[in-house]
Amino acid sequence: MNRFHDDFTADKLDLVIRSEDAVIFHGDTICRTKNGNDLCHPNQRLLKHVITDLQFAEEKNDEQITSLKLLEALVDDSKNKLDKPSMDFTDIMENDHFILLKKGALNQNSINDFHHPEFISQIPVVNLRFWSNSSIIQALNQFIAEEMNHFENDENTIDPLDLLLQQAYLHCSDEERISLHLLSDIHHSAFILPLLFVLGKITSSEYAKGLFSMKINTISPKDWNNSMESILHDAWVVKDFLSFFKFQDGSARKISNYIKDGEGDLLEFKSTLRWDLKAGKTNQAIERACLKTIAAFLNTHGGTLLIGVRDNGSIEGIESDKFVNEDKFLLHLWTLIRTCLGRDVSPYLRSSLEKIEDQTVCLVQCTSCNRPVFLRQPGFNEEFYIRVGPGSAALDVSEALKYIADHFPAV
Repeated sequence: MNRFHDDFTADKLDLVIRSEDAVIFHGDTICRTKNGNDLCHPNQRLLKHVITDLQFAEEKNDEQITSLKLLEALVDDSKNKLDKPSMDFTDIMENDHFILLKKGALNQNSINDFHHPEFISQIPVVNLRFWSNSSIIQALNQFIAEEMNHFENDENTIDPLDLLLQQAYLHCSDEERISLHLLSDIHHSAFILPLLFVLGKITSSEYAKGLFSMKINTISPKDWNNSMESILHDAWVVKDFLSFFKFQDGSARKISNYIKDGEGDLLEFKSTLRWDLKAGKTNQAIERACLKTIAAFLNTHGGTLLIGVRDNGSIEGIESDKFVNEDKFLLHLWTLIRTCLGRDVSPYLRSSLEKIEDQTVCLVQCTSCNRPVFLRQPGFNEEFYIRVGPGSAALDVSEALKYIADHFPAV
């Protein structure tokens, strides 16, 4: 194969460690993605995995998913990380097989598949479709029940199921999103199947059987075995790829990595949520400091707020906020968010509590919102915040109007 150069040979591949990452070389030349970015990543084990795959690679069909394709997509995405791959949720909700099955809205053509003579003559295939569909719907129901713990729905919004699934997508990691899109694009597997798979809610086999059952009436019976094997192979490749990111981080490691990165346009530290450490009492101004950071992330390109981390990166812990328990802390945080920023921003936020150094840190992960978010906190003036470098800045009226016009054209 000549993936990188006309003179490509696998034995010329090498891994070179740099200050912030490692990069794959072919001879004396850096390997690059199709978009021209260095084929690099901080996870050396992942790069070694890609190199060894290339060592044994044969000519593949362009439709085959490989670890190289996944790495390339991840690298190119990280170079343009402010723009997530787009998903047309309107189309998804109207056409995804398993959403329609969940809602009891499959069209007549899908139902008639069961009565096709060639299909009905294959009893094991009928059983495969029935049991695999049942299995995926069961996993989807369980996933929905789990996600309801993070879900807030305004009674004036769209279908709660549609909104919940959009919210779940927004909070996928970069690796999960990349994998989801590649699976969906190459397999035409729509949304639910790859979403459940990359989040670990269904197995590789369940994914393959679920997809196969959707496509079976378009595949010649003589190709059924090869088709199933191809789908299963791709699922294993994706599962392997994602496992490198699950193995590298425990919760403490994740917090440590954030702290190591330091505050910037996508990351900010706050010692407490409400407790004024100097005055020794609660203070609304402390709450406002957290809220304006969240609002600024929502209005700009998203980001992560760590509550319980001092400016110098040392751990304070949310224990200093003196709540009765962690549930009370989260309840207070989300009450502030819904009251001061609006209930409809909930799909764009995700909170979690992580242990480090025997203390607890709260991560508030934000994605950019689809509408301008104003901070309306009782006792303070209404303000509009954006991220400017490592801080949050309030815009005056004319600046805010121009920013909204430029960044929220639908408003």
